[in-house]
Amino acid sequence: MLQTADQADSAATVAFLEHLQAHYSNKRLWVVWDNASYHTSQLVKDYLQKVNGQLPENQWLLTLIGLATNAPEQNPIEDVWLQGKTQIRKQADSKPSPKSRITL
Repeated sequence: MLQTADQADSAATVAFLEHLQAHYSNKRLWVVWDNASYHTSQLVKDYLQKVNGQLPENQWLLTLIGLATNAPEQNPIEDVWLQGKTQIRKQADSKPSPKSRITL
């Protein structure tokens, strides 16, 4: 399920979880995603506490499962991000030669 958001942050994450719960009302949900900081923020933890309350874990209405950090075998896009970041770092570290400089 997709939902648009102006930015990736904790508030948008909670809004998405609320959207999921509204769409799948009266269902127990498991969400598997990466461990982005906004997925594991205090705001998200507070929301989970509100949703699951004092229910035993095997009865939680919403369970969030985080993939291992930097684990491309679990989350293949991680390898793409790593390659992209490596190329950006290489470009940032290279010094332009005098011939490649632009003078205005």
